[in-house]
Amino acid sequence: MDTIRFELLGPPNLLVGGRSVGVETRKALAVLARVVVEGPQRRDTLDALLWPGSDARRARQALRRTLSALRKALPDGSLAEGDVVALAAPVRTDIDDVEHLAGPGVTTDDTTALAAAADLHRGEFLEGLHFRDAEDFEHWRRDTGQHLDRRRVQVLERWCRALVSAHDFDAAIDVATDRLALDPLHEPSHQQLMLLYAWQGDRTAAARQYAACARVLDEQLGVAPLPKTAALDRAVRAGTLEPPPKSSPSLDGGEGGGTTTERTTPQPPPSTPLVGRGEQLAGLVDRWGDCGDGGEVAVIAGEAGIGKTRLTEELVAATTGPVLRVTGRHEDASLAYAPVMATLRGSAATLQQLDDATRSQVARLVPDAAGVPAPDAPLASAADRARFVDACATALLAPLSDDEDPGVLVIEDLDRADDETRELVVHLVARLTDHPVFVVITCREVPQGLDTGLRLDLVRLSRPEVEELAAARDAETVADRLYDESEGVPFLVVSYLDARVDGDGDWALPAAGRDLVRQRLDRLDEVPRQVLAAAALLGGRQSTDTLERVSGRSPDEVVDAVETLTAAGITIVDEDGRCELTHDKLRTVVLDDTSPVRRRLLHRRAADALLAMPQTVAAATLAHHLAEAGREREAASAHAAAGRHAADLYANTEAIAHCERALAMGHSDPAGLLLLLGDLRVRTGDYTGAEQRYVRASAHAADMAVVEQRLGSLALRRGDDDAAEARLGLALEAGPTGDLLVRTLAPLAQVLARRGDLATAAELAARAVDEAEVLRPTTPAAVAHNVAGLVARRQGDLQAARRHLRSSLAAAEQPEHRAAALNNLAQVMGEDGATEEAIVVAREALEAGRATGDRHREAALLSNLADLLHAAGRTTEAIALQAEAAERFAGVGESATTSPEIWRLVDW
Repeated sequence: MDTIRFELLGPPNLLVGGRSVGVETRKALAVLARVVVEGPQRRDTLDALLWPGSDARRARQALRRTLSALRKALPDGSLAEGDVVALAAPVRTDIDDVEHLAGPGVTTDDTTALAAAADLHRGEFLEGLHFRDAEDFEHWRRDTGQHLDRRRVQVLERWCRALVSAHDFDAAIDVATDRLALDPLHEPSHQQLMLLYAWQGDRTAAARQYAACARVLDEQLGVAPLPKTAALDRAVRAGTLEPPPKSSPSLDGGEGGGTTTERTTPQPPPSTPLVGRGEQLAGLVDRWGDCGDGGEVAVIAGEAGIGKTRLTEELVAATTGPVLRVTGRHEDASLAYAPVMATLRGSAATLQQLDDATRSQVARLVPDAAGVPAPDAPLASAADRARFVDACATALLAPLSDDEDPGVLVIEDLDRADDETRELVVHLVARLTDHPVFVVITCREVPQGLDTGLRLDLVRLSRPEVEELAAARDAETVADRLYDESEGVPFLVVSYLDARVDGDGDWALPAAGRDLVRQRLDRLDEVPRQVLAAAALLGGRQSTDTLERVSGRSPDEVVDAVETLTAAGITIVDEDGRCELTHDKLRTVVLDDTSPVRRRLLHRRAADALLAMPQTVAAATLAHHLAEAGREREAASAHAAAGRHAADLYANTEAIAHCERALAMGHSDPAGLLLLLGDLRVRTGDYTGAEQRYVRASAHAADMAVVEQRLGSLALRRGDDDAAEARLGLALEAGPTGDLLVRTLAPLAQVLARRGDLATAAELAARAVDEAEVLRPTTPAAVAHNVAGLVARRQGDLQAARRHLRSSLAAAEQPEHRAAALNNLAQVMGEDGATEEAIVVAREALEAGRATGDRHREAALLSNLADLLHAAGRTTEAIALQAEAAERFAGVGESATTSPEIWRLVDW
């Protein structure tokens, strides 16, 4: 059989018998590369890797065609097929040759062998073999490539050291230059070249190299060279550099003329036993084992540092099922569904296996990961909202439900999450009966409405338990003081032990461990500190790619830094290679110790990194980084986008916060933002605040009709018919057109009908219907037919009222329009004697109204439903609802002075 060689370092090249062979499809090369590098592969693994967007049948067909193309390129009998794809003939690769010449297990200073190994790197791993539809393959190709790039760097460094040992400085300079070209920010490479130029006798070139180092670090990172580099430059200029050693100096600071210092990797702290939590852990494991066909839930509650995270880690270690984490973070509390978005983006492969309807709903949050377009229409009804929430819950549970053992869904710091995420978790817990999943929730305080199942309220450690921990770490002599200083908070106890305190040591711990954390951070070299500052500023779990962009360090430096930080117990790395700080207190101290200038630079890089990402970026996160970077104009646009998105989701409080920030930053459309803020404050019942913002909008608005329409509609809500008629009349005189005309005619018709001028009201309502029919959007039709139905009801024409209200309901795309049509329809039915049918419709109206967060209308809907229940003789239910309505009305606007008027909101 002809020999087979597959070159992977550069554009892939298959050679059979020494001749290059063409392969029909690029994915055939991808399959061969995967099998050659990783060994035999299951067919379903290859299906998921290369055809993730296809169903199982199509993926199998595509793989069969791909293997057929591969068989044609390889000698007969080279490919073994079955459930597993493997190679039946030996295949030699350039990676094998590099390992043979200069692999980790090969000790050599043979410059010829090292040169040959370096020359084998023709380019990046599988250069040019990219697939936009195969994200997992891209991740594998990138990760493997980064590993091989590090090997290439090691080869160049060994080659350079061998040349230095031979005092062949000219050749060593060429190799060191090649090494620096791979990463111009790698300061040890600049140091190496400075040494080589100086040893060659060219101090001018060494000085130029230092200048080049300073320039690139300033341009790319905004930092000065390390003190060691500056000291080397001074030694070169002063002529005090020692001669080259007999053995080679290391690129990262080994021997070198007495100018370098030894670098040590921080050792991980000793393991600490779980003390005082054995009973709780046993209870959690038992509850996990009871999942069976249905799910279970446990809540772990307690103050910060009490050990909630440690207990969940022990649970995960003691179980065998799959694990998924959702983490609430304080900085994302103003972004609806932020923790859910972060988790779902990490579950893109699993999402592809869900049905299209579910993925479509999930695409509202993560269109990049769902792989299908989101619905064009907003969440138009309570039913739509329920479908959306249910789809998100399904997507979270899916990767945990197919394993033989129950999965574990860890929801960390739920009380730090936004209201919408907490609502979703409540819904998810309620539907666990169909899923063998153990949901473990950690929080400081248990959110209302959550079915806690097993609840564990963690308390501080007792003195004997602290003594047990101290004994386990050979610190018995300080046990008493350890308990007194820590007050039994496990995080503080362990932090003191990690610092190896003694009876005479400094036990000061201001601001919950700040000084102690700094002691751990001070052990770090400059590069890990820079990467740590980036991780702290970003928060949450971050990929090494993102850390590279924000820290400004090279891939190698970031990987080394993360390994150092993880060994020191400062960060943890999950199974996907994402890095996260081990505790928020670390993050606080790191950010406090980062200079304002550097924080500003990091925020700028973070914003640029987010803008460059292919997936949809959370506008709230982007706005935060842009604002902190001083790019207020861009930040204002991002805050405005976040506000509009939150408003579409009826996350009214978050929307107000973002819009106010955008306005304060000088957004280019103050009128539009002020009008939206007025609308949002109307929803929340803050009528004074709404009026103030509408009036402020008048100073910026090009069309006063839109402002007068808003002020008139607000006056109608308040029960001030005179002001409403006057404002809406002014808006109509300004000559509005299209949707604005319909929205002006409708409330004006309503106020006239309420005042008894039914003829004029009917004319205006009919005009609104006529205007709406020529507009494409359905919203004007919903508004127009609703007010026409309202006027017809007041005229006593219940049949016409029903017809218009059903037309309004059919056109209603948004919950507020659906609630209005259903509310008015229920009242028509009640007047027509269909009380029970009216009660059903009124309940639908209440459900739709609640979805909008409109407090005043929710109060009115409760009152109207109570009236219908009373008419049906269901007095107890009616009284309860009327009491709830009164409570809602009391929280609306300036109710202390206008409560009789706001109770007039019966129909709208």
